[in-house]
Amino acid sequence: RSLVDEVIAAVLGSVERAEVAEERGRALRGRVVLPLVTEREQREERAYRLRLCRFNKSLLGDFIRLVDTMVQSRLVAIILVQASQVLDKISSAPKIFSTSVTFAEDGTTIAFSPNLADFEEVFNDVLTRSVSIVDGVTSLSMAQKYDAHSQADAKPGNVGAVLERDVTFRRTTKAIKDNIHTVFGKAQSFVESYFGPYRNINRFCRVWDAATFESQGLPHGKIIQQLSEVSDHERELEKLKSVHTCGFLLIEARSLRSTLVPIVESSLATMKGRLQTCARESCRHAIDRADAALKELSQRPGKLEGFIEYVRAYRETQGQLEQFEGGRATVEDIYSTLRQYSIRIEMTEDIARDTLAQRTHTLINVALPEAGAFVEEHLQPNSDDVAQRFDAVEAEAEGLQYELNAGEAADPANLTEFEEEGAQGALPMLAGSSEVRVLQVLEDADKRIKEMEDSAAWLIDSLKLLHGPERKVVAIASARETCRRRTRLWELALQWQQSVSQWISASIGAFDVRAFRSKLEAYRLAVASSLQELPRDPVANAMQSRVAAWLARVPALELLTGPAMQARHWGQVLNTIGVRPPTGDAAVGALQEAGFFSHDSQRALRAISAAAAAELAANSAAMCMTHVWMNHELALEGRRGDYWYLASPLPTIALMKSDVNMLHKLEQGDRLSEDLRKQTRELMAKLENAVETLQLWAQTQDAFFTLEFMVPTFEPNRENSKASEVFHPLRQTWRQLMHRAHTTYRYVLPATSQPSLLSTLRKIGTEMVRVRELREAQLVSPDDETGWM
Repeated sequence: RSLVDEVIAAVLGSVERAEVAEERGRALRGRVVLPLVTEREQREERAYRLRLCRFNKSLLGDFIRLVDTMVQSRLVAIILVQASQVLDKISSAPKIFSTSVTFAEDGTTIAFSPNLADFEEVFNDVLTRSVSIVDGVTSLSMAQKYDAHSQADAKPGNVGAVLERDVTFRRTTKAIKDNIHTVFGKAQSFVESYFGPYRNINRFCRVWDAATFESQGLPHGKIIQQLSEVSDHERELEKLKSVHTCGFLLIEARSLRSTLVPIVESSLATMKGRLQTCARESCRHAIDRADAALKELSQRPGKLEGFIEYVRAYRETQGQLEQFEGGRATVEDIYSTLRQYSIRIEMTEDIARDTLAQRTHTLINVALPEAGAFVEEHLQPNSDDVAQRFDAVEAEAEGLQYELNAGEAADPANLTEFEEEGAQGALPMLAGSSEVRVLQVLEDADKRIKEMEDSAAWLIDSLKLLHGPERKVVAIASARETCRRRTRLWELALQWQQSVSQWISASIGAFDVRAFRSKLEAYRLAVASSLQELPRDPVANAMQSRVAAWLARVPALELLTGPAMQARHWGQVLNTIGVRPPTGDAAVGALQEAGFFSHDSQRALRAISAAAAAELAANSAAMCMTHVWMNHELALEGRRGDYWYLASPLPTIALMKSDVNMLHKLEQGDRLSEDLRKQTRELMAKLENAVETLQLWAQTQDAFFTLEFMVPTFEPNRENSKASEVFHPLRQTWRQLMHRAHTTYRYVLPATSQPSLLSTLRKIGTEMVRVRELREAQLVSPDDETGWM
């Protein structure tokens, strides 16, 4: 910049000196006399020098811009050289940068720290900073003191913009990035192959928890297996190198090693301690089992029960010989594993191992042979004793079965007795005490059978253990089945007595015969099933007879509870039987006591019930007819607004006449009750009145329609015929009558029973006769009004 200032100062000084020389030459013109040629040459020389100096001054802007361009070119060259040096450095020099190897969160992916993205970010940051530094160099064109010489639109660009367009710079930076990618790709392939086997170790370290391992209580086999795997992990970690070189990268594994090694060592120590504890516990357990077996075999029982248990212990010990040997071998294997992993074994543990070997040897070679000799010596006598006891239990079961088939459980006298039909006196108590007593006996027998079954099961098991004769449970099973069937039969008998008690005390007025029949059918099927299980059993036969007796009473009860039976019918039935008639709320027991269910009583009951049913049918017909006519609507139709008339009254009149004849026949018979007979007479009177009224109403309506067609309409303030004057008020009366029938009376009987309806209709009829006579007198000839007659 100082050189530029000197150049600018020299150019400006030359311009100033040339201008001073030009002014001086002009001032001397005329005062100094020179030859014309000389004067012209001097003047041309001064003008040339002034033009030259001014031209040089005009080139100062280009000069400053040229200097700026040279400076930018130099700065770009510096950046390019630096980029080329960086490329050469990372391409040839090793171990420039370092990165650490770690496992990602998923436990399987191997990652770098810093990674490729971090390196690219650092490189881009260095490059940006380098360019920004050279961009910070201020150009001459931007200096304020050179503004007078530089042009406003001739400002030079920055170095960054030049580098962006520079092909060499772009090629170099791309080569650097490609080199970084290549080195990281090779490094990734290397760590995948080298550190791949350590994935399992890392996965184990991530899930390892000492407390969880202790709480699992794994057997020694699982512990040895895991201990072997962790030992392999430890050996693999010992082979792990801490530093590796790949291009310009220095790959470090110190952090990975420092993370995995402590966990592996801690887990290995925990597993060794747990295996040692398992060895002690296994040895102690094996010694305890051997001691228990020696203690059982050393006792010589004198009674049968003790001998059976001794033989069982002897057989079990014989079957567990392989387990005793296997337990001792397991303990030896565990201690061999402890020595393999250089785990210190205490003296007490060696003593326990020796004790286990000694006890096992004593059990197998001494105690078992002596126990076998003792068993063989006493085997046959005890086997015979067990067989005799079993035969005694079977004999006891046969006796119990005989007792069940011939004792209280097979005696029908224990069924609660009811008094015979028609007997005098109070009904018996239906508590079912006899059945309850028999069920208690059967329950005691069931307990005895259960004791026999337990005893027989123990004796059969003992015979198998002693290799005695084979025995089967026959009498006990038969007694069990007999007791079960007897219990079911007597439970059914108790339920039957309770049901009979309810039926006898039930009121005949509220007696549900349908439910009664259904329950009797269920009892019949249950008794039939008991007879199949116990053929010709006296108790089951007695139960069957009692159920059949009650089934025979169902028809009588159905007749008694039928809807046709009234109080007077009860009186007829009881008078026929010849006993005092009970009320309709009498209990079934009272009817049984009165002899209702005898053959003669049932025959009289059927006759009276048939008559009651006929009366009920007649009453129902009368009541139905009364209901029908009290609700039979009066058929009316309208025309021309509110002009109403009867619609087809003749079928209704014919139906009424038919029902009157039927009611007359019912009323003349003897099947109606007095109240219903009275209602029937009242209905007959109403129907007869209705028939008479409807007939007159229909005839009057036909005559009215005929006269209405014949007589001209009455018009006020005009001269009308006499017939019209008389028919006009008649027409009004008729319309009012029909309107009232439509709006007030809906049904036939109320409509025909209107007060003074018959007299009104007769009056209308009389007036219509008068209108007809007046009309006939008015006509000159009947042929003048064709069709009206």
